[in-house]
Amino acid sequence: MQIKDVRPESFVKQIRCDRCGRLADVSEGEFQEFVSIDLKAGYASIFGDGRDVQLDLCQHCLKTALGVWLRVSDADDRQRQLEDRLKQFDPDRHGGEFPTVADFSLQEPEDLPTQDRRSLNSPLERRRRIAQVRRIMRNSMQLFFTPTTGSIRSCRQQCQRSACLDRARQRRQVEFVRRRQASDKQSAESPSGAGTSHHSEE
Repeated sequence: MQIKDVRPESFVKQIRCDRCGRLADVSEGEFQEFVSIDLKAGYASIFGDGRDVQLDLCQHCLKTALGVWLRVSDADDRQRQLEDRLKQFDPDRHGGEFPTVADFSLQEPEDLPTQDRRSLNSPLERRRRIAQVRRIMRNSMQLFFTPTTGSIRSCRQQCQRSACLDRARQRRQVEFVRRRQASDKQSAESPSGAGTSHHSEE
């Protein structure tokens, strides 16, 4: 058997606005219109991890500070939105679930103008489609053969570089042989020149 007793508990008797200082008692209607924020900051919060964030604003300061961003609607608007969503409800389609906003957005408006569709058999349309297919094929061919053409171009450049180096080496060899022959000729002529000068002195 449970034996119950009554004990006093604390409650909010008055609220003071942190912005304008307006004081409202629990017996006043203004008390119920206060907006209170009481949260604990998380890991990525700019207030600091684990810190308590609290704020009390009266309805006047709430409208002054955040009135531009507040979305205010009355009961008639909510009722109209509910009726619109109920019109979209189809048990076979939704399986007994209430339609969402996405389902409501898929509804086609009744005053949607019909679009004129061009005939695909006209000569102009055939030429346009042929040009489009050719453009797609040209782009596809370029994408397919680009790696091959790049490798061919690099091989061609490598062959040209090798041929240029071979020609430079051949020129150096020819110059070396020419200088060697000139030095051999000069060395061969120098003893005969010395002998002729010795005979002339005698």
